[in-house]
Amino acid sequence: MSMRDEGLSCIRRNYACRLQDPRYRRLWYVANPQALFHWQTRERALARALGRNGFTDKARLAKARLLDVGCGDGQELGRMVVYGAHPSHCFGVDLIPQHVFVARRTYGGSRFAVANAGELPFENAQFDLGMCHVVFSSIPADRLRRAAGAEIMRVLRPGAPLL
Repeated sequence: MSMRDEGLSCIRRNYACRLQDPRYRRLWYVANPQALFHWQTRERALARALGRNGFTDKARLAKARLLDVGCGDGQELGRMVVYGAHPSHCFGVDLIPQHVFVARRTYGGSRFAVANAGELPFENAQFDLGMCHVVFSSIPADRLRRAAGAEIMRVLRPGAPLL
């Protein structure tokens, strides 16, 4: 097994364990005060980052093509639609098929695919805004993290922010 395949297998195993562990689901449930604080802190940071990168009105966000790498169940792209992004301009990829299934069911207007962050199924310079939350901390090897970073930058337009 190659290092790449071994790393992807490790990520899949870790997330399979999380999906089956009820403690993990409770940990991130919005009724948990610590989780709520975390989500609110992320929301404020996202709003500041959007403003710093020129996404200061709904019109600009509505025209932008967005990519969320490691999109999980699609909540971040759903939040971007609330902020003004057009659902058909929102793309999410995740390595875990169950996550993509939930994202497609919940946020049907956006597009979701099962994909490896190191081999994204998009042409060069396709996106105006990229997002990836916890992706790099989930990848077990430096070489794979660098490959994922390079691949994400490949599909972003020059100068496009990565949040």
